[in-house]
Amino acid sequence: STLKDVTAPQTGILDDPSNAIGLFASQYHTDSYLLFRALCKLSSKTLPGDENVGVSSTGGLGIGGSGHGVNFFSASTTVDPLALNSKILSLELILAVFEHCGDAFQNGEKFVYAVQSYLCVSLLKNCMSNQTSVAHLSLKIFLLLVRKFKTHLKSEIEVFVANIFLRVLESPNSPFEQKVLVLEALRALCADPLMLT
Repeated sequence: STLKDVTAPQTGILDDPSNAIGLFASQYHTDSYLLFRALCKLSSKTLPGDENVGVSSTGGLGIGGSGHGVNFFSASTTVDPLALNSKILSLELILAVFEHCGDAFQNGEKFVYAVQSYLCVSLLKNCMSNQTSVAHLSLKIFLLLVRKFKTHLKSEIEVFVANIFLRVLESPNSPFEQKVLVLEALRALCADPLMLT
């Protein structure tokens, strides 16, 4: 599995809210799905200054996808406080969903689809954000994702570890704050034996 496979937009019957209504066990499930999808899309919006930081389609990190000169934290960019607060709120709500989700969410085919199609794309963008708070929340969500969805997301987890975490640590241009966040996430992964199986 490559990063391009994970970040490629997926379309399906669940993308149209009018199609999704009859596919769930109850109106609560439908509403939960639509709300979760909306939060993921809101969290995926690019902040000013994060446009060029990310992951290229070939799997390399960098500015404009070049893979060279990775600068995660840029002090020169002014961020719209409303956009930043909106992104942080959406990530905090997604984190709360994962902290309190039940079996229907963790094992429901449609919810797993939403995690794969919307949340993983959001996390790939946000783990590389210039904003430390955004990157930190994204890594916390990733850890819960591994804990609760690892059976459904093995290839996506591999992409995160290989193309995000290890490349951040290998890059001489990665700032200290970004490396600390990644090391804390890897430590948490390795500290829990159930996460590694």
